[in-house]
Amino acid sequence: MVDIAHRVGIKAPASQVYQALATPEGVAGWWAEDTHGDREVGGTVKARFTNNGQEIGAMEMKLEQLIPSELVLWRFLAGPAEWIGTHARFALKQEGDYCIVLFTHEGWKERVEFTSHCSTKWAVFLMSLKALLETGKGQPNPHDTPRMNADKVFKALADPTRRTLLDLLCEDNGQTLGQLCEHLDMARQSVTQHLGLLEDASLISTVRRGREKLHFINPVPLHEVYERWVRKFEQQRLSLLHDLKRELEGE
Repeated sequence: MVDIAHRVGIKAPASQVYQALATPEGVAGWWAEDTHGDREVGGTVKARFTNNGQEIGAMEMKLEQLIPSELVLWRFLAGPAEWIGTHARFALKQEGDYCIVLFTHEGWKERVEFTSHCSTKWAVFLMSLKALLETGKGQPNPHDTPRMNADKVFKALADPTRRTLLDLLCEDNGQTLGQLCEHLDMARQSVTQHLGLLEDASLISTVRRGREKLHFINPVPLHEVYERWVRKFEQQRLSLLHDLKRELEGE
C-alpha cells in the first residue's frame, strides 16, 4: 500500500481546525465550495469540483471517525477510481499557539503518476486550510488554481529584506507592521514598501482586525515554484538512486 503524507502547522486552536475538517461548511471553506452532507460518524459528505462552471469531479466521503480536536477520518466512497476505499486521515495536536495537522491519504494500491498529482493538490488545499484558519479566507475549488506571476515572485524573493520578512512571518504568522519593524534596521516606510511588493506577488496577504493590519504568509506561490522548478530535478535524482539501488541489490 502507498500513502500520501503532509504536515502543516496552523496558528489556531485545534478545536477550530477540527471544525474546518469535520463539518460540511468547514470543508467548503478550504476544499470545495460546493460541499454538503452530514456531521456525525457514519454520515456522508459530498464535494463537487468545477472549472469555469463545468463539473470536473465529485467526491463522496463517509465520516468514519470523529474525535473533537484530535482526529477526522474519511473513507472515500466515490471519486477517482484510485481513491475508492482509501482514507484521508487528519490527526491534530496542539503545540503552543499552533495546531499541527498530520495528514495522510492512506491505502493507495500502488504508486502511479496520479499519486504525485494528488499529493501536490493535497498540499495546495492544506495551505488553503491554513489560510482559512489564520486569515479567515481559504482558497477552495474553484479558487484553488490562481495563475502565479513568476516574474513578480522571483523579483520579490531576490531581495534579502523581503526574504527576512517571509522568514519572520513563517516563524510567527499574522504580525503587524510595527512587530515586523522591530526586527529590521530600516525606516517604517521602507518596510511598508517591501511588504507591498510581497503582497503584489501574492506571497503575503493582509487582514484588518480593528485598527491593526495583520500580515500573513501565503506559501502557495512558493509551493508552485518548488513544483515547477525544483521537484522535477529532485525526482530525477531519486530515480537515479533507485536504479542504482536496484542494480547493486541485483549484484
